[in-house]
Amino acid sequence: MKENNRNIITNVFTTFRQDALEFIERNQDVPFFLYWAADGTHTPLGAAKEFLGTSQRGLYGDVVRDLDYGVGQIIAKLKELKLHRNTFVFFSSDNGPAGYQGLECKFELQTHCKAGWTLNGTFASSRNVIEKEPATVMDLFNTILDITGSEVSNPQRPLDGQSLWPLLINKPKDATLKKNTIFYYRGDGLFAVRVGDYKAHYWTWTLGERFRNIYGDPCSGQYLENFTTDTLTDHNDEPFLFHLGRDPGESYPIKPSTQEYQEQLAIINKARDQHVQSLIGDIGEPQLNICDNGILGWSPPGCEKIDMCLPPIEHNPMPCSWFF
Repeated sequence: MKENNRNIITNVFTTFRQDALEFIERNQDVPFFLYWAADGTHTPLGAAKEFLGTSQRGLYGDVVRDLDYGVGQIIAKLKELKLHRNTFVFFSSDNGPAGYQGLECKFELQTHCKAGWTLNGTFASSRNVIEKEPATVMDLFNTILDITGSEVSNPQRPLDGQSLWPLLINKPKDATLKKNTIFYYRGDGLFAVRVGDYKAHYWTWTLGERFRNIYGDPCSGQYLENFTTDTLTDHNDEPFLFHLGRDPGESYPIKPSTQEYQEQLAIINKARDQHVQSLIGDIGEPQLNICDNGILGWSPPGCEKIDMCLPPIEHNPMPCSWFF
């Protein structure tokens, strides 16, 4: 990795891409699973030399072009080996948007606004399908169970998500997803629920002043009164409600006095209550349950060469306080 006029040149994507192609070659005669975590669009940004300056969106656009090329090479390899009709390729995103000026910036990475859960897919199917209901990575487990004909060990325990399998095979033209309900957790707290195009926020909490003091304020102008809150704020008595079709940036809450608010919130509240009642026993302790502010002082070896070292923060690991 090296700096070139403030652009970062890296061969990480190239190495990951080549490793993936070689893996597919080696395993072409047996069933295989490839998890390709090409995280170049996550900061710090860096692209291969041949992609620098090739987009109209600066370094980030160059990285996306690098990523796009890698995905294309993997698909091309599957076609070359005649595996593309017997292989499922799922393409998803990171955990949420990095800080930037734009439409969807309100809560940055730890967001319960537009999070990186939306799932796009390339499938071994002859059907050209555009599905309007949202699908998320939570649907992959059920989908893979259907694809492999597997059964869960504890069928009494409700599973999050739904199977996308009916959309991936040649079912009748009217095959579609049922209305998908998405539950937005932060730690063990249920912060928001989406049903169809409507989404209700029961709690809000941004990364707060500490984050902005370190990283600056990339979301300037994107704040909404009593919604983008620096402290954990309870809205259960009057949740914020948005229509994501009309307002994908979640900037214009529907007024509680309207009939639309009352009707749609009743639907979402019912879905939330059914979900909470379906939980079996305690939620359980998160497996990664030690928090340390020291990690915000991101300074890996070599960061000084690209002027991206963050101020050091004293390490103080302790059990995470996710919600209450």
